[in-house]
Amino acid sequence: MTPNVRIKFGVELDDNINRGLSTSINHSDAWVEGPWGMNCHIPILGDCKNNYLQFLKLKDETKFKDNFLKPQLEYTDMQWIKAYYEDDNFIPETGFIYISDYVLLHRTERKRNANTRISIDSTILVGEYPVHPDREKEYIDHIPDIGNEIFVKCLRSEKDNYEVKNSVFSHYAIESIKTINL
Repeated sequence: MTPNVRIKFGVELDDNINRGLSTSINHSDAWVEGPWGMNCHIPILGDCKNNYLQFLKLKDETKFKDNFLKPQLEYTDMQWIKAYYEDDNFIPETGFIYISDYVLLHRTERKRNANTRISIDSTILVGEYPVHPDREKEYIDHIPDIGNEIFVKCLRSEKDNYEVKNSVFSHYAIESIKTINL
């Protein structure tokens, strides 16, 4: 339900370098959200040619196994899966919406001398499947018309301290928003 505005600086933040859930590590969102979804990525401005979402594709789709999408506490726990994948040379362009299945791995890729990029990212779950209890509040049964149908209010200021997440599967901002039907 809530689109994430992502700011990816040209150089990785020190706090993220050794973090097990860093988006610079090859990963599938299935590892924290369950296997029945798709990513929605919209690069909007900045250096989207040198700092972008790098997709990886299966080398041989017949080698896919369900355990490629099982929940994990850290992306680092699933790096053995990289042997089944190869980098795709596709670079997302601004002005387009990209929908990709959770089977495709992805990561933030920064080329040498990359600058900051800003994108909007979210997920779409497909079908009637359970969502991790720590993420249920994020999802609704349709794509909302934000601004006409609902309003998403942020309950925190940039000066407030960060909330502690319930678990690794929790979204870092979910306790900080309120949905208001219009």
